[in-house]
Amino acid sequence: MSIKKENRFNCYVLGRAQDAGVPHIGCTKECCKNARSAQKTEMQACLGVHDTKTNKLVLIEATPSIEKQVSLLHRLSGVTNKKPFIDALLMTHAHIGHYGGLLLLGKEAALTNKIPTFITSNFSKFLQGNAPWSDLISNQNLAINNIEPNTKFEPISDLFIEAIHVPHRKDHTDTVAFKIYGENKSVLFMPDIDYIEGHEHLIGDVDIAFIDGTFYDSNEIPNRSISTIPHPLICDTMNHLQEYAKKTPEKIRFIHFNHSNPALNNDEVQHEISSRCFNIAKKNEKIPI
Repeated sequence: MSIKKENRFNCYVLGRAQDAGVPHIGCTKECCKNARSAQKTEMQACLGVHDTKTNKLVLIEATPSIEKQVSLLHRLSGVTNKKPFIDALLMTHAHIGHYGGLLLLGKEAALTNKIPTFITSNFSKFLQGNAPWSDLISNQNLAINNIEPNTKFEPISDLFIEAIHVPHRKDHTDTVAFKIYGENKSVLFMPDIDYIEGHEHLIGDVDIAFIDGTFYDSNEIPNRSISTIPHPLICDTMNHLQEYAKKTPEKIRFIHFNHSNPALNNDEVQHEISSRCFNIAKKNEKIPI
């Protein structure tokens, strides 16, 4: 009789909202009024990985909610009173919800010491060339490791990750998705992409795929053209990937929800998504890999 091997790594969902979180600053619509009154906050899209063998922790994205998300990762993993509080940091791109938390790593706050930080060379040049981010490098709060897209790297021993360039507006840097390879399973983290067409293979290659679900449909933003905010709509993505979803109904999980997105709290919309074999990322979700 064979004994089932335990997964060494656990991946956790530490946040699932768009860059500004929920409630959204300045929003007076019901979606955010209800979130404030019920204290149902949503933190920005973020994953954490725990190595159960060494108790090392990896944080994927430095969001404006970084303190709460690090604390949540400690609680979910059972690794408490840890110094340093993370062992590696990865970031996909330089939009505020993905790197804004870096501000809390400098001398005014955590005063971290050479946290291994894995970003593209384009992202690295942006940090080095612009204050206050450059202070984090000159003061050695971060130890920058430039990553090469399509080449696996190890942020911690035996955890392999691959960055893949994806199209997303280049305000400051390029954008990547991450493939995370545990000993038994693989996870795709692709919170931001302009369009899904042509990138289906990224989903087909992994066991679990967290993909851009910023907007459900164009009705969410009546005062702005969706063409100015390039994200694939959930309803369009479901049409495009329906056959993938039918074959592997547990795989595709939407993440990075705008505060206006009814997928967060509308039962009818949630049922529509699940009935079509798609999923919504769950708060604090644990994925053994």
